[in-house]
Amino acid sequence: MNKIFKEEDIKIKLKDIFINSLNIDPNYMTEKNYDSNLLGNIWRFTPRDLVYLFFEVEEKFFIKIPEENIINGDFKTFNNIVKIINKQLNNISSEPA
Repeated sequence: MNKIFKEEDIKIKLKDIFINSLNIDPNYMTEKNYDSNLLGNIWRFTPRDLVYLFFEVEEKFFIKIPEENIINGDFKTFNNIVKIINKQLNNISSEPA
């Protein structure tokens, strides 16, 4: 049976990582900030924060983020990370058992 992961469920879990693992103020967790670069003036992540987030996402969602998503600069906004997670989860769920 294939399980389809809902984007809203992914956002909730990713928000939890931002708030509880990266100590992001919950007030920053708004739709208007979700397309802002994590290294920019709104989020103010450091490169180290992105590395930590990368490993947290892989661990908490049980996925492997493709290297191409890092090389292409896709892993830079909340919404882009949601898309990456969604794609990986749905690829995993569609693989034959």
